[in-house]
Amino acid sequence: MRRNALRARYFAIHLAAVLALIAMGAAAGANAQKYTLAAIPNPLGGVYRCNPAAVNAHGQAVGWFEYAFDLTDIREPFLYDSKTGTHILPMVPGYYFGEALGINDSGQVVGYLTNSDGPNGGIPAVTGFVWDSVHGSRQIDQIADSNGVTAASLGWTITDAWDINTQGDILVEGTYGAFGTDFRGIWRMTTTGGLSTVSVQTLPFHYNTGEIGWGTRLNDKGIVLGTDFDSSTLTVMPALWDSSSNVLTDVGGAVGVGIALNNNGDVAGNGVTYYDQYGDWHYSGTAWFSNGSGTARDLGSLNGGSFVKGINDLNQVVGGSAGSAFLWQNGVIQDLNRVMGGGKWILTSAYAISGPANSKLTAGCIVGVGTLSGTPTAWVATPK
Repeated sequence: MRRNALRARYFAIHLAAVLALIAMGAAAGANAQKYTLAAIPNPLGGVYRCNPAAVNAHGQAVGWFEYAFDLTDIREPFLYDSKTGTHILPMVPGYYFGEALGINDSGQVVGYLTNSDGPNGGIPAVTGFVWDSVHGSRQIDQIADSNGVTAASLGWTITDAWDINTQGDILVEGTYGAFGTDFRGIWRMTTTGGLSTVSVQTLPFHYNTGEIGWGTRLNDKGIVLGTDFDSSTLTVMPALWDSSSNVLTDVGGAVGVGIALNNNGDVAGNGVTYYDQYGDWHYSGTAWFSNGSGTARDLGSLNGGSFVKGINDLNQVVGGSAGSAFLWQNGVIQDLNRVMGGGKWILTSAYAISGPANSKLTAGCIVGVGTLSGTPTAWVATPK
């Protein structure tokens, strides 16, 4: 009898524990962040899909639209807004194709434009552009300050614009001088007392090697993320350059290519296996996060290799793993198909995440690609 009573007591205790865990899980599920998921529609006449590259806290997304799968010579920059839909951004005269690569919370968009449709069109001319609702699209190196000075008149030719921060500073790439020396740096338009002055600040020369594009970012504090390469050890590592102090530092404990940077100086990136003869990184499938503490944290995976695309100031990291879009936060990686997919949606990768975008400041807007009823479709998720 006593033994049966003890068994009953243990069973009751275990049952209570199980029920408590179930209750905790239900509460966690009830309190989990919720999103509104919407398709980014193709522009009129489009037959493939939009490829989002960046999103701001208002849910505005930018990227490029291609008219057929991997038809890289016919891409046009787009801006998506939930109120007005998807629109191809206007080109500057003489340019016909391009990509939008960055947007800030003021709605300013940057990217590049080209005047050629690829190899059959000869050697293309390429220019970096900035678009806003007041001025439209402008070549960055042709924007004049109060004295009529432009970056071009100072000898700078800007061919690409990768990112734009809150202040309107633009991370650019191009050539300088009569000999066409390659450079990467920050284009600024500083205004004091109503007078504007244009300037270009270059990154340290030895830093001008390695990954550009997705692996190069500019935050609101004037810090640039890129890649440093140790030729003696053949080691690739992310590096941060402070434009105010002109100090370059490697990101502690991280090996590989830095892909995403937030305003706290935290970095997320991907491990690499090698750098090929065509200048492309080959990723190892290991995604990591570093807050500068001297160690990098493995983000884990969804039963397959992972790659990072974006990070925000909440240290929410997004990317793709095993054919699914993921969100990583506080040491936990989540399949976004479980968080907000389902039904006719399959979310295959997340490409960018904004700063806090809801009233509780707990989550950012996310953009990515996937399929909707089997059709390739870009998407934007807005936190509730």
